[in-house]
Amino acid sequence: MPKTTQQFQELYAGLMEEVKLRFEMIDAILSNRVQLPNFLAEECCYLQLRMLCETIALCCVIAHDTMGPIDVNRLGSRYDADGIIKILGEIWAESATGNEANPHPEFFPHPIKLTVTKPNAEYPKGKAHFDYPDNGSLTKDELLRLYGRTGNYLHRGRLKKLEAHSPIKGWDRATITSWTNKIVALLSEHHIAAADNERHWLVILKNADDQNRAQVALAESPAAREQHAQRVKPKDRK
Repeated sequence: MPKTTQQFQELYAGLMEEVKLRFEMIDAILSNRVQLPNFLAEECCYLQLRMLCETIALCCVIAHDTMGPIDVNRLGSRYDADGIIKILGEIWAESATGNEANPHPEFFPHPIKLTVTKPNAEYPKGKAHFDYPDNGSLTKDELLRLYGRTGNYLHRGRLKKLEAHSPIKGWDRATITSWTNKIVALLSEHHIAAADNERHWLVILKNADDQNRAQVALAESPAAREQHAQRVKPKDRK
């Protein structure tokens, strides 16, 4: 398990690179660049959507394990997205401070529109500002619904339902496209706030200034930086 902030960032960025590959796989199937029988195409797409749901849940764990004060050890060995989301919700309810400055007081990612100002005379260290777009992105409740739906494609099913899952029937490309677009809207640029709203995980799925690689950064408020300085300062004293 990672121990430093940089290691957590690298782990998160690696998951975002994986996300892009899963998006590409779905697009290749929907556009017929990968040609499969209908039932296999549908199953492959829903499997990718399921893995994307689990990835989002794991990203929540990584972000909050880094920022605190949520104790993610309570998750134990859970790997299922709905189980992780449920437990994180319970932990969050116990940890959140009710900070009114946070317009999205929950642990789940939120889409942002990030504007970055490079270092200049006014901002020697640069500046980052983000707004919250209303872009129809995947919500926490929708993730749980989608995850439940994808479970129907993990097994061949009961004998009574074989007719409904006939390998020669058509498949609903529009629904898969809609779910995929919601996840793209969520993850393209997103942020996760700590329970105290003093730390923020900022993520860009494709950074045009870095060969479209994923970029992950931890932003801290002045108060959070001061707290960190106070914790470190006594150790530096002789």
